[in-house]
Amino acid sequence: MRIKPLSSRPFTLLALGFLLGWQLSSTQAQAAPKGFLETIHRHAMLASTSPGNGDLNPYAIYVVPQDMGSLKKNEVLVTNFNNVNNLQGTGTTIVAYSPVTKSVRLFASAPAHLAACPPVV
Repeated sequence: MRIKPLSSRPFTLLALGFLLGWQLSSTQAQAAPKGFLETIHRHAMLASTSPGNGDLNPYAIYVVPQDMGSLKKNEVLVTNFNNVNNLQGTGTTIVAYSPVTKSVRLFASAPAHLAACPPVV
């Protein structure tokens, strides 16, 4: 049996697409369109990643693969990209979230101004 390429059956695909589209639109006609985040039903706030100095805007997230010094396996490190004034790229903190204790602690903090780095203007 030889299968024809899809391009030789444009009407069939068009009709199928129309029927599927009609079926989906007719079943969802009364429902307002949802955004992606509205379709996720398994979300819960675990903790704030904003440390005492007010840094905010979580940027990078890293799950610790194994125990390393003060870090424990499966802890989550989160960098904060902005400072308390929400100035982009001026965050100085990394926090560690522990899924075991469900707590956040300051893991690292860098000085706001380093001699080797030019200031943000």
